[in-house]
Amino acid sequence: MKNHVKTLLLLSIASLLCFSSCKKEKKGTTNIFKQKRPTELPPITTEGKNTFGCYVDGELLVPFTRKAIKDNFSKFYYGVKWDDLNGTLQVGGTMEDEIGNGFKSVGLYVYKRVFDVGEYVLYTDPYLLGNFFEMNRVGLTIKNQSGETVCDSWKIPNFDCGRMNILRLDTVARIVSGTFYFDAINKEGDTVKVTDGRFDFTY
Repeated sequence: MKNHVKTLLLLSIASLLCFSSCKKEKKGTTNIFKQKRPTELPPITTEGKNTFGCYVDGELLVPFTRKAIKDNFSKFYYGVKWDDLNGTLQVGGTMEDEIGNGFKSVGLYVYKRVFDVGEYVLYTDPYLLGNFFEMNRVGLTIKNQSGETVCDSWKIPNFDCGRMNILRLDTVARIVSGTFYFDAINKEGDTVKVTDGRFDFTY
């Protein structure tokens, strides 16, 4: 039940992020719904290009959906949300598989810490496990082509297993850019490595 709640929370956060990103398309940014299926990571940029990507155990994750489903944002999302007053940063992205039953989804939630460029440790606050909405955390959810959840992880194994480097935090141009990596734990207790993460968003 707890994993189900966490998955729903990740999807709801990401839906909000998607809505934010989709609104920006009207201002001249890329229309993601018309993109071809990505085959490589976007470059690391700091220009507000609205990009996100990483590898999950060596497999590409770049936001993509097989078709535009405008009334079901849980199928596709990417984006960022940053609170300049309290320093809470949320970043996320999802990539569907070829038939649309499975997906990989990554979400980062850094609570009340991001106020400037520099490196931030990604970790799970063990003393806040009872208060999910105020907990520093990273999320990795993977469903296979049968729709079975094979990974729903919100815990980092230890303090040294995740970093995020904010490269640009521009309150005038409203741009947040950075890189990240972290380890997650799947259902079998095995480590899943999220590597080469990068994002470059307007907010």
